[in-house]
Amino acid sequence: MTTRRRKSPVRKTKSRTSKSNGLLKSILLILVVLISLALIAFAASYVYMRTSEKGEEVNLLENIQADSAGKSDFTERAEAEFLTTEAELKKKSEVIQKTALEGTWVSAENGAMFTVTNSSFTIDFPSVEAIKPMRGQITVSKNSFVTINNRDMAMCQGVEGNYSFELIGEDLVIKLKKDNCTQRASQLNASWFRL
Repeated sequence: MTTRRRKSPVRKTKSRTSKSNGLLKSILLILVVLISLALIAFAASYVYMRTSEKGEEVNLLENIQADSAGKSDFTERAEAEFLTTEAELKKKSEVIQKTALEGTWVSAENGAMFTVTNSSFTIDFPSVEAIKPMRGQITVSKNSFVTINNRDMAMCQGVEGNYSFELIGEDLVIKLKKDNCTQRASQLNASWFRL
């Protein structure tokens, strides 16, 4: 009687193992390539930053040398810069006084947003319902402001609202003086933080 040899299952496992090893090698190769590219990009950005800093240093040195070339030129420049700086500071202080409420504020109580730009305001309501934002004009004085809705607004058209405000650090506290528009009054009479 002749005996037949059975195929050994070892070969199948070797081929499966070699396939998985080949896949792992491919993944490792891709990772090595990606890491190499990232390192090259980092090195290039570092070199670029260093060369741009050196260029700024050279420009600064050239400016200093040019300024030290003549004292009268330096004196004239210093006077012009002083006058410009003084005028800019005066302008900035006027802007700061005039625009104390400028920017976007978020209500600490309900998430409404109050945006003041130049002489106009917008109140975006915090609900998920489709409530149209309230828009209008605002006049800001020292510690108070007056609002009046635009003519195209359906709610509170032409109704004037008077409020006082106080800036405490980066926070804004608005207090109602008088406003017959209850929806606007209920939103503005709150504490706010700058966005």
